[in-house]
Amino acid sequence: MSKRAESVRAPPREFTQRRASLQFSPKKTDSVLTPSARPRASTEAVPAVSTRGPNRPDDSRWSQQTLPMWKPILTLWWSIGILMTCAAACLVLGILVYRGSTELSVYRVVYDGPGAIAANQEGGSVARLSNCHLASLADANSFSGARTCFVTIKLEKDFAADGHLFYELDPFYQNHRRLVASQQPSQLLDIWTQDSYGTTECEPLISATSDVCFGSVCNGTVRERELYPCGLVANTMFNDIFWLHSGSVPSGVSLGHSDMNSQGIARTFLTFNVVNPTLTLDLGTYLPIWNNPNFSRIIPAPGAANPPIITADYTNSTAWTTTQPPGVGLENEWFRVWIDIAATPSVRKLYGRIDKSKLLQGTTLTFAVQSNFFAHEGTKAIVLAELGWFGSENRPLGVAFIVTGSLCAFAGLVFLVRALRNPRKLGDVSALKWKLH
Repeated sequence: MSKRAESVRAPPREFTQRRASLQFSPKKTDSVLTPSARPRASTEAVPAVSTRGPNRPDDSRWSQQTLPMWKPILTLWWSIGILMTCAAACLVLGILVYRGSTELSVYRVVYDGPGAIAANQEGGSVARLSNCHLASLADANSFSGARTCFVTIKLEKDFAADGHLFYELDPFYQNHRRLVASQQPSQLLDIWTQDSYGTTECEPLISATSDVCFGSVCNGTVRERELYPCGLVANTMFNDIFWLHSGSVPSGVSLGHSDMNSQGIARTFLTFNVVNPTLTLDLGTYLPIWNNPNFSRIIPAPGAANPPIITADYTNSTAWTTTQPPGVGLENEWFRVWIDIAATPSVRKLYGRIDKSKLLQGTTLTFAVQSNFFAHEGTKAIVLAELGWFGSENRPLGVAFIVTGSLCAFAGLVFLVRALRNPRKLGDVSALKWKLH
């Protein structure tokens, strides 16, 4: 190598020394500590301080959430297995539900509607059918014997379970967004005050012009009062009344009013916290629902004697037929069943029960039906049915399970053919390189 090249590669010696002095010589400033001024590390032993607090979890993989993660890979064969399992489960459930629905005893009789209704129907017959037809809103809320018809049902076989009496409205859009929003839930929980919550959420039904009723007796000044509870949910309550007028069991036993029980019909897991108000409601300002003329014969007043009143033609009669009605005030079970919003346009709600020991083949039941609720263009029906392990008769649910299972089975078969005809090795990415083909 030439001397010229060495001079280019290696810098002069004096330049290197000067650069080292600039790099390692500290500046003479007050802010920089010299090596002699720097604090020395203490060689004395420092006592150990525990950093473990009283609420600190254990230093384990479970407590620290550091367990290994399971990362399943949804392969084609796994997909086939899942689809076939879902298909088998849905098909079995669908067949069981559909078959069980066809075996349940269900008697449905329509007693009011916009069109012509036959007096003799598949489920039973209706006497004085014209009494139950309400042609306009002016005919509603009469609670009169002139609006009472009689539905007779004859059982074709024994009931395997208790008979459940339902009323049905079809259609009645209780799931409509506007209706559901028209309520003040705090009034049902006994936490409502006018100053804290108000009643603006109850639009368009906040007040009504009415007198005050106590059971079947109405008096007081007709004036405008605030509804309690307010809103459409509570004050559109179905107020047709059903009584077990008479019954005859083949053994010779006769049935009457007290053989239909309406206690325990409300689902408590949804409405367990509906309680009567401790707030004193001035009847000059408020109209509680149990004092409302449209509902006072159905909902007994809390804290009052509520003897049943049953007349021969059911005029101004109470819905409760015993001295122990199914709850008073807001805790009334007919009211709680109603405010449990239906999810479908067709509303079917429980009204009472009859013991299965009284529902034998050949039994004849006659129900007195008082038509007070104007359904406009909908139909009203009374339904006597028994329940299965899946609930009441529900053939559409069985069909939905069968259709879902069939679709899963079809998809599983398609995947199976694909896996057998053109299998793909796990991890093979050749099919993903679509630009190279």
